[in-house]
Amino acid sequence: MLIIGHRGARNEAPENTLTGFRHAIDQGVRHFELDLRLSQDHQLVVIHDSTVNRTTNGQGRVAAHTYDQLRMLDARHGLKGWPQSAQIPSLSSLVEACPEIEHLQLELKADNRAEAYAVAEAAHQWLAHHQPRGDVVITSGVWHCLDYIQGLDRSYRLGAVIEHHPHPLRLAQSFNCQLLVLYHKRCNPTLVAEAKTNQLEVSTWTVNEAEDIQRVLDCKVDSIITDWPTRYLHLET
Repeated sequence: MLIIGHRGARNEAPENTLTGFRHAIDQGVRHFELDLRLSQDHQLVVIHDSTVNRTTNGQGRVAAHTYDQLRMLDARHGLKGWPQSAQIPSLSSLVEACPEIEHLQLELKADNRAEAYAVAEAAHQWLAHHQPRGDVVITSGVWHCLDYIQGLDRSYRLGAVIEHHPHPLRLAQSFNCQLLVLYHKRCNPTLVAEAKTNQLEVSTWTVNEAEDIQRVLDCKVDSIITDWPTRYLHLET
């Protein structure tokens, strides 16, 4: 069972920044989830929101900024009180700076079909030219992303990020996923067991409270995505 740092270590250091990933790595975390969007110049950048407003000192849509413009922003604003500036990395710069990473869930983000196809194509091209160390799973809650990328290469490990859909297993299987990335309140022993019977691994998000951690452990999930990865790292098996 893996402990996976959500957006690096979202409650411990600025989310989706090199600073945040290095913080967690230095404490022994080796498994991470991160979000990918496209910059104006079609670079895969590590950021969750469609705008830079919440997490940086800038304003506007991510897609309206070049990567050089994005990396000049101070991205510590998603975590109050962090004393030092932090930078939005590209996927390439993050992987290069963090060779210790052993598992990555790359969540593709998009706000419409055109963006979904574009970010999926960019991820496909990136993976064709890079060999990141360890296990890489491409995940998304945007079904156009999963549909597009599974049509490009059936060898990719894919994961469906599911919160409200009434038939999570059926949906994940429809995109040839190997991973069910399930909102933690949806987790129950029956659903997890059924997923495993159907050769699906189960990862659950975002689990921060001790009682919820124990509940999903009792469900026998394969991995737990948390904003406090160093706090729960001792639970890895």
